[in-house]
Amino acid sequence: MKFPYFTWINLENELRRAIVFHTVYNLATVKLWVRKKAARWRKSPKQSNCFGYDYERYGLNYDDKLKVVDLWEVLETYAQLYFIYIIESSLLVANYSIRSDCILQDLGNFPLWNTDFFHRNSRLIDAYSRHAHILDFDFLRLGKTVVENNRQRHALEFGVVVVSEIGKERRNDKYARENGIKVADDATNQKNDGFNDGLKMRRQAATVDNFCFLKIISDEQRPESFGADARDMFDIISISEKSDSGFAMPFFSLGELLYAVIFSRFRAFYTQYRFLRGDNTLSMYLLKTIAAKFEHYYKGLHNLFGYNVLKVQVESGTLDGKYTENKYFLTWKKIYSKRFATDCMSAFWEERALRSPVGLNDLREYETAKATWEELKAQNSYFVRDLLQMEENESQD
Repeated sequence: MKFPYFTWINLENELRRAIVFHTVYNLATVKLWVRKKAARWRKSPKQSNCFGYDYERYGLNYDDKLKVVDLWEVLETYAQLYFIYIIESSLLVANYSIRSDCILQDLGNFPLWNTDFFHRNSRLIDAYSRHAHILDFDFLRLGKTVVENNRQRHALEFGVVVVSEIGKERRNDKYARENGIKVADDATNQKNDGFNDGLKMRRQAATVDNFCFLKIISDEQRPESFGADARDMFDIISISEKSDSGFAMPFFSLGELLYAVIFSRFRAFYTQYRFLRGDNTLSMYLLKTIAAKFEHYYKGLHNLFGYNVLKVQVESGTLDGKYTENKYFLTWKKIYSKRFATDCMSAFWEERALRSPVGLNDLREYETAKATWEELKAQNSYFVRDLLQMEENESQD
């Protein structure tokens, strides 16, 4: 509305062309692109095209009673905002995979994003799914980096950074003291990588028109395990209470009653039937057909309209004990439809398990209800080891 007669679509189309040719790929190159256009236009306004805008008729300045802004300043801001809006990529950068579904609908004019999780006719399919970008922690390090001359380290400007168990990554001062981690160390560590300074200054690169387009989110079992210098910049959100399952679809109590009666009886009958004989009979085929249709209908509605209400407490990262209480509606459709895996680090344990020549069934069992001394020693326990040392000392005495 600052320049209501400007031909915005001409700017958008040229910017999208620059994105395709990778002339523009981040906010810094967007600003450079607009400034080059502005310099060319100012050098010869008559010969250079101002995106088809009739500046002689409609003017080049806007006064909002706070300041006077030039058209090209506004175009630089708009181009950055449009770049953030139009980028066909997940805005998530995380150390575990998070799925997002969004379809860019474009008829050649102004594109619209469809992120509707709930409307059946606009169900988003896997073909349109994107996943979070891999978080290279060098993105967040202002000092030393793990990879020397890392060409990706300056790639992160805006987005949502998600870090699982950030305390295990950063540790705290007590851990640094106990393990001799120092700023003067040659190797990159938590003391000399400038991570905290990077967090404090990161918003400078992500601010467009006084709005910061960067959010950092982490889960942590104990906030105290994350260093206080960085934690002070965060809000600590804790779940204090979780309600029973709710159902947002009205007048479905009869359906719930029918499901509880019919399916509980079918489940008990089916288990006993499978024990006595196989389930590949005509009678079971007919029963499963009826039960499955009812189950699919009920579960589909329940998963679409089901939710829990969480009471969350928001406290300052300084842990001063003052907090505000809020409600959060945990909708199953948005949380459980393959958004992310709660066992995000399981690949580590899977690799270890593959190196093992034995499994649970191969492990030694206790012979009786009370462990023998040999069985206790087989535990490789620190406590048992101390007892064994005491026994050896006594025998020597």
